[in-house]
Amino acid sequence: MERDPSAVLAMLGVAYHLIDKGASVHWGDFDSMRRAESLLTKARELVPQSRLFLSLMAYWLRGRGRCDEAVALAEEAVRRFPNDPGGYSQLAQCKITLGRAEEAIPLIEQAIRVNPRDPYLYNRYRIMGDASLLLGRNQDAIAFYERSLAVSPYDDGNRAFIHRGLAAAYARSGRMAEAKRALAEANRLRRYDTVRSQSPGPPFHPVLTEQIRGIQASLRVVGTRDHADEDADFGVPDDDRLHSEAAGPTPTSAPGARTIRTAELVRLLAASSPLVIDTAQYLWGRSIPGAVGLRFSGLGGSLGDEAQDRLRRKMTELSGGDLARPIVVVSWNSERFDGRNLALRLVALGYTQVWWYRGGREAWEVADLPEAELSLQEW
Repeated sequence: MERDPSAVLAMLGVAYHLIDKGASVHWGDFDSMRRAESLLTKARELVPQSRLFLSLMAYWLRGRGRCDEAVALAEEAVRRFPNDPGGYSQLAQCKITLGRAEEAIPLIEQAIRVNPRDPYLYNRYRIMGDASLLLGRNQDAIAFYERSLAVSPYDDGNRAFIHRGLAAAYARSGRMAEAKRALAEANRLRRYDTVRSQSPGPPFHPVLTEQIRGIQASLRVVGTRDHADEDADFGVPDDDRLHSEAAGPTPTSAPGARTIRTAELVRLLAASSPLVIDTAQYLWGRSIPGAVGLRFSGLGGSLGDEAQDRLRRKMTELSGGDLARPIVVVSWNSERFDGRNLALRLVALGYTQVWWYRGGREAWEVADLPEAELSLQEW
């Protein structure tokens, strides 16, 4: 790209690795997400109908929770390039998100037929395992998941999810010893998951929502931890940096902000009208009543990046420019950094009354407190 700014294959190659690193597991920082978008925009100008562009743009949109838009591009990729497995894969995963898992399996079967030596074969089997589990076809799910693990050359970040899916499928099949072994491996690979962190995400299709509820019930049966402890002190020293990792043991405080617990937040909401900002991760479409959802606002990066400038403009709109406006930051739970990251960003913008609700939406749900539809806003 340095030698040839119009090198489309290089643009799409860089964009792919940025998206694959972020959208599949977690966007670590805002700049990577925006750089991927910028590269795709340039590629669109040069090769708007290319095989790689169509499937990769669908991947990008899917990673942003915009599967309705991604479907059109993936369908075009399948129509124009029927021998490329990428379009089938993106279309199948969007079908799952839209509550149509039964349509995903034949799409992936076709992807395997057109390229049976695909280096991403392990991912194809994982998708069929996911779809089968959602549909309650537990024996099929087990077979596909085990096949995925058998052919996978490395851990791309999904092995923990595969083992967790296996735990649910084994539990539903009455094979509890195997379910517990699968759960133990899932916890070893990704120790900060909970039952409640299994979520559908946007666009919140009711069929997928019910399917996820069923998986949650199976994970409870096998002994998956229900929720994180909002008061847990992991002994992590305080710092003032933005963390790019999605999950991990958080400090109990954030410099310049105040940590607030569930009972205290209930009193604060009753006594005043703070601005409540939800970082909108692990979504079911609902949050603390009156909350505003700013997706990706809790990503890592630096306090001098583009996200900070965009956040400044959005917060001026939401707060009316009042830096003394009380603001409560809500994330998922005490084992996620996005809420703390956003609190640090707000403090750096000059807001003087910032509360970090460390227990997050998960603790709010555990307390069985009222929720309302979350207003997701662009920023």
